[in-house]
Amino acid sequence: MDGATKPSFEVTVHSVKVKKSCTLRGFDETITPENGVFLVLDVSASLAASAAKVVDEEIALMPLDASSFGSSPGENKNVVYDLNTVAAYSCEVDNALDIAVGAGDEIRGNVVLDSPYSTGQIVYDPDKTGGWTWSY
Repeated sequence: MDGATKPSFEVTVHSVKVKKSCTLRGFDETITPENGVFLVLDVSASLAASAAKVVDEEIALMPLDASSFGSSPGENKNVVYDLNTVAAYSCEVDNALDIAVGAGDEIRGNVVLDSPYSTGQIVYDPDKTGGWTWSY
């Protein structure tokens, strides 16, 4: 791999809405979270076209589905993952975020998490190795 070529990936959580319930996708029923509260994240992400040159796989992608995120009650607190519950997946959501961003693309949309914390931090960390954090 060429050390001078670094793929540029950016992810931003623009806002977090805390909801005690949501509308079941495709039905006019209200459902409640399994873990405590639904967090509706407004997320944008981009992956530089150069990423395709430095990745061995056929397609360079960064995951953005709910399993890529975690939440914690605050800075330097334990992060909880597995926020991609059936309830969160079942929520009707406007402008749903694509599950990944490919090389050369920029996307924005909403993703729903099922979190035990109504305040704290969101973590984007698909590899569970550190990631980026945003307070909410």
